[in-house]
Amino acid sequence: NDYIINDHPVGEYKKLQNRFMNIKTATPEATAKEMAELLKWYKGAPKDIETMARLHGRFLKIYPFKGSNGRIIRLILFRECLRNGLSPILIQCQHKYELEECIKLLLNEDNPSALIDLYKKDQEDFLINIIPLMFSEEDLDKYKK
Repeated sequence: NDYIINDHPVGEYKKLQNRFMNIKTATPEATAKEMAELLKWYKGAPKDIETMARLHGRFLKIYPFKGSNGRIIRLILFRECLRNGLSPILIQCQHKYELEECIKLLLNEDNPSALIDLYKKDQEDFLINIIPLMFSEEDLDKYKK
């Protein structure tokens, strides 16, 4: 691997045990197996907002890389929303602490509802504030019909 950051090859699973928000994550030895199980589950799951929330939580519980796991799963969520006809989820910086609380609820209580609500708020903001920056009023009118 030609890409090294902080003495760790980029894209390789973690070599040392890590933690996420005081939650024990997968051991380095179990990471590849748990990621394979996660991908198998995701492949068969309905592609809806609850599945995206559960994917988010399960990925973070594994915490497969040395760092940037949060950014990686948010990028995956963005891509998977686009691939599956869902409005994109782009968690904004000002929602960081709310996101952390939602993730805690999901991981500690298996309750995705707060995270789903945050996603919906974020999706609405995307449609109201971001889409108009990308298209002219005339283009947007074509899609409203």
